[in-house]
Amino acid sequence: MLLGVLLILISLLSARLTPPVQAQGSDPDGSSAMAPTLQEQSDPFGLSAHTEKLLYHSQTGLVRFIGTSPGESIPQPSALPPDADSETAARSFLAFYGDAFGLINPQSELQTMLVEGADSGRSFVRFQQVYQGVPVVGGELIVQLDSQMDVLSVSGETLPGLNLSTTPEISADEAAQTAKIMVAKHYDLPSEELVVSNPELWVYNPVLLGAPQIPADRLVWRMEVTTTDLRPVRELALVDAQNGTPALNFNQIDTARIRYVWDNQNNPAIGLPGLDPENPDRSEGEGPTGNSDVDRAFDYSGITYDFYFNVHGRDSLNGLGNELISTVRYCHPSYPCPFANAFWNGVQMAYGQGFAAADDVVGHELTHGVTENESNLFYYMQSGAINESFSDIWGEFVDLQYDGAYDNDEPSKRWRMGEDIPGYPNGIRNMSNPPEFGDPDRMGSSNYACPTIDPYYGGDSGGVHTNSGVGNKAAFLMVDGGSFNGFTVAGIGMTKTAKIYYEAQ
Repeated sequence: MLLGVLLILISLLSARLTPPVQAQGSDPDGSSAMAPTLQEQSDPFGLSAHTEKLLYHSQTGLVRFIGTSPGESIPQPSALPPDADSETAARSFLAFYGDAFGLINPQSELQTMLVEGADSGRSFVRFQQVYQGVPVVGGELIVQLDSQMDVLSVSGETLPGLNLSTTPEISADEAAQTAKIMVAKHYDLPSEELVVSNPELWVYNPVLLGAPQIPADRLVWRMEVTTTDLRPVRELALVDAQNGTPALNFNQIDTARIRYVWDNQNNPAIGLPGLDPENPDRSEGEGPTGNSDVDRAFDYSGITYDFYFNVHGRDSLNGLGNELISTVRYCHPSYPCPFANAFWNGVQMAYGQGFAAADDVVGHELTHGVTENESNLFYYMQSGAINESFSDIWGEFVDLQYDGAYDNDEPSKRWRMGEDIPGYPNGIRNMSNPPEFGDPDRMGSSNYACPTIDPYYGGDSGGVHTNSGVGNKAAFLMVDGGSFNGFTVAGIGMTKTAKIYYEAQ
């Protein structure tokens, strides 16, 4: 799953590059276009005759992406029944080529997560890898089919050769207690203020997440730890189900048109959503309050909703019209006040003073809710960087389309994230030139964060905010075009780019 979404985007972008990108070649600097460790390999699975791109996982050695040239497809290896649907076609293809992805028995090792239609008769089938019925963390495959049920692309990763017991020695309650103690210590919080979701058994190996840990297959209890007052803690915790030791933990906080806005007035004693949960400071249908934080959060959540609805036909974050809840001038006793950030906690938005003044920031944070309801990318390592980049891209698209009295749309502010936040006239990131803020514009950049010792990279969950610069640069080039890294890119504009990204997301 980690790079599957981004690989689709880059493959679509590559069709616009001059000179053409080779199927298994390298960048002019000698590094792979996808990852610094990716190297050209032979084709033991016989796929290269049908593909334009064939990429391998640097650690498992398995195929992680196959893609075709525009207008081409990979034929099914055997005839399909006349009434075959998308899932049947995808499974038929993987039944023949499954060994290329590390699958022995794809029929039993893959559970269907989602089947989704697209334009021109295309469809996507998303599978979850399971071992003896237990899902694998990060083990997913996405098959894209054309209208004739032939294959256009396959992306994703699996764990090969699994051989471990799926019977836990540690109970779910014991694992939940371990996770609670771990998170309480990490955030210096009383354990009674933490809530643990029902633990579920999963198989975990850090190679699929790119985590800097010893690669080993482990049966783990997976759960989520949050706080009773909805502060910015939403820890995904994995606890070894055989010995009870912590396997991995990271915060998933990503640091809608029924709208509600509460104003906490920089009072750390007030929780979320506000002092009186039944009486927001502004609700749908009410006029401006005169409080700029409240009114900007209300207005910008509305234009973000309108963007998704008008451009993509999407009804709010979950596609089903859920409420858009925001709290402005949020503070918490554990953080300096005013709170200099904004976050989505899985339920609502919270903004520190002034952070709702930027339409791209509001669009960014609300997009985390969209991503959670679609690809549901882990907020960790490369997956988290793609998650962050999605939010930057959609936040900027909202900014580029919206032209209001409080929005700075000068040409010099194009592609700058957060330029309307008070005190940040140049923004907090430059998507057209990520190195301006020390972020990488390609994976071979010296700015690219490769945490090999500290998996949290200074509290940034493996460099999610830093490494988002790679995806941001790709989006800029797709929209505006330009010369970069030895290639000339012909821009396709925001409308087409938005369509591609939304489909991939």
